[in-house]
Amino acid sequence: MKVESRNWVVGSSRRLAVFIGLLVLFLSGCASSAGARVVNTQVAGDKLQVTGDESQAANTQPQATRTATPTSQPSYTPTPEPSNTPTLSPTPTIPAPPVPDQIIPDSEVVFSASAADFDTAAYLEQAGGFLGSYRQYLMITAWTDAPAVIDMVAIENSINPRLLVALLEYQCGCVLGGNDLDPDNFTLAMGAKQAQRQDFYGQLIWAIHELSEGYYGWKDGTLTEISFPDGTIRALENDLNPGSVALMRLFSQLYDPATFEQAINPESGFPALYAEMF
Repeated sequence: MKVESRNWVVGSSRRLAVFIGLLVLFLSGCASSAGARVVNTQVAGDKLQVTGDESQAANTQPQATRTATPTSQPSYTPTPEPSNTPTLSPTPTIPAPPVPDQIIPDSEVVFSASAADFDTAAYLEQAGGFLGSYRQYLMITAWTDAPAVIDMVAIENSINPRLLVALLEYQCGCVLGGNDLDPDNFTLAMGAKQAQRQDFYGQLIWAIHELSEGYYGWKDGTLTEISFPDGTIRALENDLNPGSVALMRLFSQLYDPATFEQAINPESGFPALYAEMF
């Protein structure tokens, strides 16, 4: 009986040892699967201790996250919501009217072949205006008819007499009409109050001077702009011909900028009148 009891005890001890060994192995496996994590059993207010893998994770900087950048703008643009704020329109800028490329040909400004067969006296007589019968007393020629005065200053200054006749008509209407003008007070034929001489001859000389300043100043490059009596300055376009600049120079001395634009208008200004007369 004692032998059997001893054998049972020994067997039980062996089974207990095996059980304990298995339990140890089981607990070791659980510890390995859980890693080195330590369960925080501290109460609130204690400092949390981080060990093992958690320490490495705490000291590792987060990696930057890259997002795809679109290669082009989206084709759809949302329509903005309407605003109650009124939109102010910018003040419109009105460009200056362009100057015609050629207000008048050069041959109609200088004394050229176009003036060789022009009979000033016959033209003024046929026109039937004031100048057909007007004459002026000059120191060198005594009483001189208007056609002779025009021809004299035109030849002496190499200016086309047809241009002078047309300018006289445009300024005072004395070629095709003007019969109500006073011969004794005919002082501003060209409308040039700034002229040194306030008479028919003096007005022609003043106009010729301004025409020559424009024509030859443009040709030699000394004239690049024109100025008006009100102080306005206007640059000259590069594609203008000398004859056109000659007229622009003359009209800029007589008119304000707005009236100047009317004078050079090819449809209603001086160019239109010149085309009708010649």
